[in-house]
Amino acid sequence: AYEMLRSLVGSEMCIRDRFWTVADSRFALNSEPAPALVTAAAYCLWLALGRREGRPRWWAWLLMAVLLAASTYAYEAALAAAAAFVLFFVYLALFDRARFRRHGLWFGGALILAALLAAPHLLDPAAWGRTQTLSGPLQTLLGGDLRPLLHNALGALGTISFRGDSFVTYNLPGRPILDPLVSVFFYGGVLLCLWRWRRPACAFVLLWAALGLVPSMVIGEWTSTLHSKAAQAPLLLLPAVGAVEVWRWATARLGRRWSAALAALGALWLVVVGVSTGYDYFVRWGCSPDTRAAYFYNLAEAADFVQEGTYSGVVAFSVPFPDLPLDPLIGAMRVQRDDITLRWFDGRRALLFPDAAEVLLILPTNAPLDLRFAPWLPLDAAGRVVVDPQGIDPYFDVLRWSPQEAWAAVTPQLRREIADPLSLPVDFGGAAILVGYALERSAVRPGETLELVTAWQVRDPAALGAEDPRRYGRQAAIFVHLLDGQGNLVAQEDRLDVPAWGWQRGDCFLQIHRLTPGAELPRGTYSLAVGVYTLPDIVRLPVLLAGAPAGDRVLLPPIEVIAP
Repeated sequence: AYEMLRSLVGSEMCIRDRFWTVADSRFALNSEPAPALVTAAAYCLWLALGRREGRPRWWAWLLMAVLLAASTYAYEAALAAAAAFVLFFVYLALFDRARFRRHGLWFGGALILAALLAAPHLLDPAAWGRTQTLSGPLQTLLGGDLRPLLHNALGALGTISFRGDSFVTYNLPGRPILDPLVSVFFYGGVLLCLWRWRRPACAFVLLWAALGLVPSMVIGEWTSTLHSKAAQAPLLLLPAVGAVEVWRWATARLGRRWSAALAALGALWLVVVGVSTGYDYFVRWGCSPDTRAAYFYNLAEAADFVQEGTYSGVVAFSVPFPDLPLDPLIGAMRVQRDDITLRWFDGRRALLFPDAAEVLLILPTNAPLDLRFAPWLPLDAAGRVVVDPQGIDPYFDVLRWSPQEAWAAVTPQLRREIADPLSLPVDFGGAAILVGYALERSAVRPGETLELVTAWQVRDPAALGAEDPRRYGRQAAIFVHLLDGQGNLVAQEDRLDVPAWGWQRGDCFLQIHRLTPGAELPRGTYSLAVGVYTLPDIVRLPVLLAGAPAGDRVLLPPIEVIAP
């Protein structure tokens, strides 16, 4: 019974390319402990079940429960592998009565303890955020359409031997987990376990592999190396099962010389595996322009530029992901100077004006400034730092800029008339003030895009509410809604590209919203509403008039939808 799990130690000799496991060992992702925790729980299960005489190994059952519960905290996909333990409990009750009579009470108790330990995490709705990626194919299945789920399942199963995960962040795009030769051993191991399904070890390995693959079978091959993590150990174990059976057959039929020759070939092959894996990971994948772009090497280079430079003061980065803990985490790790203050925004839709006399702007190619902001920036004075001329993001621009002078030039160009009895500027909950706006046109055809630029000044970030300790700082969004005569929503865009977690009193910013009325929208007059709400509770900030609430939105001049 122990033989298959013990062969985990030598299973990698059956894998030509250990890219999956080597890459996983170097990722700083919350999901990384899941495979080890599930595998350790399986090992403890087998230690406990292997006790045929004497007192039960209570400590092994306890460790199994703790490790299994810990895996669910690490990553949601581990729940699928945990289900394999439950089904194996049922399997023992049906097909191995002797073992079940001896260990069933302990096994069931360990499963209950694991569920109790995992309950505080699993009962928190926030723990199920990533499972929304499973909803699409399952909803179509409930609607009677099996095709999307079937397509995804075949794609995920194909990653084992035919075409691997296409997401460059986690894999060499398209590279399957196993090469053709090892795949033969893999499918041989699967068939062997199916043939010997009455053996508990065979049944458990099949359950573990099958259920561990379920998340990827729902989502498909894209990011399958991430979602199949809980099945990593059995997927590497099954080729070893097939290879060990071939070695035994050769030893019994051909003698010890052939056995020694096969062992020597295996050792030689391990050397080849090590060299090819190192080359594939550190050279082919690690130096690929696609991989470097996916991991924002230009942001790392820009952060190093700030860390090693002579400038001191406020440094504002335009980045694609300004929310914590994404791009700002890279900046915090690489810029560790007390005389530098980092600020973050996405220049493709916003421009931050920090409350400082001078700011160093970092403008990379993957988050360039929108052309509407060009008049307030001396872009001709920007310096260009080339990172990789052949790369996808080959450079970043550096610009010393006076945001206070620029804001003084912006405000006279803003419109201030609104449809409400209020007048701009308007205070939203004491957190931010709507100073003015810019609207290119007041008439739009159905299907055309309407662009609105709003100008804001941060008053007091604490007015957004207390920080949720389970989240990365305060979160908020600015909404722009197009409403018909009855107040029904016909078009909207909610976004904030100067994230609320980084707001500082006195800062100002411009935010671009783009709305596209539907092609079937009737002609007529429509209202344009602007407001702010906090996340994740989606509570609107009140408009304050003399300190008292006066609604939760501002109505700008109406928009005419005209004939096509």
